[in-house]
Amino acid sequence: MVIKKINGYLLIFAIALVVVACREVYTPPTTSSNGNNLVVEGLINSSADSTIITLSRTVKLNDSTILKPELGAILSVEGDGGSTYNLTELGKGKYFSVGHVLPTANKYRLRIKTGNSTYLSDYVEVKLSPPIDSLGWKADDNQLVIYANTHDPNNKTIYYKYGYVDTWEFQTPYQSFYKSVNNVVVPRNMITDDVHTCWQSSVSSHVNLASSAKLSEDVIYQAPVTTILPNSEKLSVDYSILVKQYALTKEAFAFWTNMQKNTEQLGSIFDAQPSQMQGNIHNVNSPAEVVVGYISVGTFSSQRIFIKKEQLPKSYFSPDVYACQTDSMWYSHPMTHGEVNDVANYIYTGLRIPLYPFGMAVVLGYVSTSPICADCTLRGINKKPTFWQ
Repeated sequence: MVIKKINGYLLIFAIALVVVACREVYTPPTTSSNGNNLVVEGLINSSADSTIITLSRTVKLNDSTILKPELGAILSVEGDGGSTYNLTELGKGKYFSVGHVLPTANKYRLRIKTGNSTYLSDYVEVKLSPPIDSLGWKADDNQLVIYANTHDPNNKTIYYKYGYVDTWEFQTPYQSFYKSVNNVVVPRNMITDDVHTCWQSSVSSHVNLASSAKLSEDVIYQAPVTTILPNSEKLSVDYSILVKQYALTKEAFAFWTNMQKNTEQLGSIFDAQPSQMQGNIHNVNSPAEVVVGYISVGTFSSQRIFIKKEQLPKSYFSPDVYACQTDSMWYSHPMTHGEVNDVANYIYTGLRIPLYPFGMAVVLGYVSTSPICADCTLRGINKKPTFWQ
C-alpha cells in the first residue's frame, strides 16, 4: 500500500507507514491493504478559543482522490474527572466546538465514533503555551530565516512546536485595464476590479520544534520557524507571517521529533522505519490498527510580523516563471486582409486577456497577454486582508 497525499507533514507520516529501506514495499500487519487509515489532526483547546479537529483517510497512489475527508463521525472530548462535550460537524472532515475552559488539573482525551469503529486518544495533560516574546528574521544571499523567541519563567513548558500561516502580496507582470464581457471589450473598474495585485496564503507543512531540556532555564532563542528562498514570489512585494506556538508533553515532542526526521528525509523516504512512528490514538475495536496523528491538549500563543520588500537585500527578486509576453489582437488582422478577427478568436474566448487598446481615432485591437500573466485572481484574491498593513 502506497499513500498518495495527506495534508502537511502528516503526508510524510503516511508514506512512512508503508515504505522502508532498500526500496522494498513494506506492508505492516497493522495496516489495511486498501490505504484507508484514519488521519486525525488538531488540538483540544483548553482555553476560550475553539477546538477544530480534522478527520480524513489515507488513499493509495493510484487513487485520483486528492483528499478523502471522514464524514459523519461523532466526536467528543472527555476529561478524566467525568466531564464531556461534543463537537459539531462542519463538513469536509472538520469538526468544531466553541471554547471550553478546561481545568488544568485534569487530563483529557478525544473520542471518535465513525462507521463501526470507536477511536480514543490517550489521556493527556494540559500544556499552556507561554507568550511569544518576539519574532525576528535574518536575510543573507542564500535565504531568509524567520525565528521565534520565548521563555517560561516557571520552567514548565520545555517542549515547543511552531506552525504558521503566511500571506504575501504579489503582482502580475502586466496590468489589464480592459476585460471581455459578453463578447464586448469594456474598461475595467480599477477600484473594484483591479486584477494586477493580489494576496495569497499558505499553511506550514513542516515540523518545527524547539526544546530547552538541556538548558538551565526554559528559554528558546531564535528557534527557526521557516525559510524562504531569495527568488520566492513570497518576497516579491510585501510579506506577513502569523506564527503559532504550541506547548508539548515530552511524549508528544518525541512523536513530532520522529515526524520531523521523516520530513527531512522527504527525498530519501526509503530510510524511514514506519514502526518507529506511533501516535496516541487507538482503535478500541482493533488495537493493532495504525491511526495517523497525535492529539495534544492545551493552548497556543501567536504573533504576526510584516517584512517589506525594501527591507530585503537588493539581490532578492522573483523571476517571471510564466515567460510572459504580449501580442496584438486585431479586430481585422491586416496580414489576413481583414479575414481574421483576433479579438473574437482569442479575447472573447478567454485565451488572451486585453491590456489596453491600440489605434488612433478608431480602436483597431488590443495588446494582450496570457490570462496568468495579467489576472492575479487565478492564483490569489484581489481583496486586501483585513490585517494587512
